[in-house]
Amino acid sequence: MIPISSSSQIRIVEPSPFLLHAVQEELARSLPDEQKPLLKLLGISDFLTCITVVRRERAIGRMILSHEKLEAAGTLVGKLGLHWKRSGCDYMLKDNIVEGTDHEGAFVPRCSPGANHGVLYFGLCEELVAAAEDLELIGEHRFLGQLFGYPECCVRFLVESRIQRFDKTPEAISDAGPFPSEMNPLLPALYGLHLLFHFPCSPRCEASREILWRRQRYLAHLAPSMSVMARWGAGIALYGPQIGMALVTAYRTIGEGTYMAEEITTRSEQSRRLFLNGMASIHIRIKSCQSFAVGDTVFKHGLCRVAIFV
Repeated sequence: MIPISSSSQIRIVEPSPFLLHAVQEELARSLPDEQKPLLKLLGISDFLTCITVVRRERAIGRMILSHEKLEAAGTLVGKLGLHWKRSGCDYMLKDNIVEGTDHEGAFVPRCSPGANHGVLYFGLCEELVAAAEDLELIGEHRFLGQLFGYPECCVRFLVESRIQRFDKTPEAISDAGPFPSEMNPLLPALYGLHLLFHFPCSPRCEASREILWRRQRYLAHLAPSMSVMARWGAGIALYGPQIGMALVTAYRTIGEGTYMAEEITTRSEQSRRLFLNGMASIHIRIKSCQSFAVGDTVFKHGLCRVAIFV
């Protein structure tokens, strides 16, 4: 981790990219030759999106890529035996409600002004690839989720949610934990590695956890440094529009539901300001996942969440 700033008690650090780079370098040495160009072009997360279809973990995959990478990615995916299609839509990124996330965006007609990303579908057969785009366009998420290999409980969570917002993180955290550390929803944005391509219905979702473990084992077999990342999610997760996104990675328990923060891992300026507001130490008091305080700042409603991961 890269130190950013500190007070007499609190250390603020930014997640280091070096271990992720080490994992990618190990993968590049271990993968079959025909897969190496795809890893080099896409990085680990999008490579994993493709290879899970190649390995028949799921029937269909989808990537949102910069226009510069679309055709090259399609060609490389095709060389691995998959069918692929560029969507008739492009994708426009929007400002995120929670700083540091990448959840906000919209499908728009191709070549729309401001849309600098395209959408690539790929799968085991041409018919399924075409069906995936059609299902997405009409909002048939139940069947689409099955094609994408999402657990049935998570598909049901998505379909039955009354919240139209794409980011389901607040709804998935229904209590303050503790939850298993590897299921911490902050991990992908903090460290840049996505092992799940859906919103789990809960950080306790066993079906999602099994998918995550399977992908961890696959990567660790090829890249031993991957095993070091397994514990990165431990800590007190803080999330929301007013708080940004931060993981309290070192703290002391000083009473029931009360903790003294010692180290914060974050990329968010909001989170840094919250913890470096002139106080020598900051207490976190948790009543529920939606009702908590960081120092003198109280959070009681809205999209803010707190949860403990161990």
